[in-house]
Amino acid sequence: LPLDVQLAEIEFDIDAYEPLAPFKPTMTRAQAEKALAMLNEAERPLVVAGGGIINADASDLLIEFAEVTGVPVIPTLMGWGAIPDDHRLMAGMCGLQTSHRYGNATMLASDFVFGIGNRWAN
Repeated sequence: LPLDVQLAEIEFDIDAYEPLAPFKPTMTRAQAEKALAMLNEAERPLVVAGGGIINADASDLLIEFAEVTGVPVIPTLMGWGAIPDDHRLMAGMCGLQTSHRYGNATMLASDFVFGIGNRWAN
């Protein structure tokens, strides 16, 4: 959502509130095969690791994926720690909250960005 919408004050009736059911998207095999084909065809692919990896306790799977594919990883602020800072495929952090300019530079130079566990929000 645009910032002006996020920051707008609204009237809210708590009695009328009904929470939405959780949505947990899943990938089909065809979608996974297409994503992996695109990743393999890229010259400078990159994985952006978000906080969903931390929440799912899937850091080991992320590292295994990165090592098998040889693709560098940049975590978002919420994904920091998904890959150790001293791992050979850790390419710095990305986003507005980081001082790791090389993470943002790596992202800008990549030709395929594969997001895992992130929101693409800011």
